[in-house]
Amino acid sequence: MGSNPTPGTNMSFLIERRLRRMSTQLQQARSELAAAEEQLLQVREESEDAHLRGLVSDQIEDSVAARDSSRYLLAMQRGRDDSVARVLRLEAETDRLLERLNASRK
Repeated sequence: MGSNPTPGTNMSFLIERRLRRMSTQLQQARSELAAAEEQLLQVREESEDAHLRGLVSDQIEDSVAARDSSRYLLAMQRGRDDSVARVLRLEAETDRLLERLNASRK
């Protein structure tokens, strides 16, 4: 006769399935974070250049470009911060699931 799964076995299966999904999400989030950090470096350099041009130039366009560049840099930093927060949330959830999995196997 077939064996009936125990509640602990069923719980382990569900947790493992959730962990696999979390792993995929975490990989994607880390990849997005790496891309955001790379973009942020580039934008930061461009913003610094625009800021210097705005300081030494008599052209109003250079001052406007510096201000716009600073705003864009701040937006990119917020996006990067959101990516960091997402990775941290996913890591914390993964840790909680691993603890539940270990507890369900005892």
